[in-house]
Amino acid sequence: MADYLYSDGNGNVYHLNGLVLTYDPVETIESSSGTYCGGTSSKSEISEAQREALIEMFQAAFKNRTFRADTRNIGSAEIRRIEAEETFKVILAMRSPDKAKIEEYLEELR
Repeated sequence: MADYLYSDGNGNVYHLNGLVLTYDPVETIESSSGTYCGGTSSKSEISEAQREALIEMFQAAFKNRTFRADTRNIGSAEIRRIEAEETFKVILAMRSPDKAKIEEYLEELR
């Protein structure tokens, strides 16, 4: 079973490991503006159905080449799928519909 790391447009990181979703927010001192804070870190258990829905969104983003970016810029997001021997990465452009959908769902799960 693969793990997933999702770094949102603000640099907050979500880690999906099995049925556990961890949120590691950006602190003010780490933010590009020097004023943004991602809030409080959290760790929650999600259902198998929620995990599958999130993985489907990640997989759709991996397949959609329309809204990809070559480098990580402010506002872009990054998905990493970590398997036993390999890590796969995709960068989603700031205005990617996949990015918006994933971030909305992650907010619900958090």
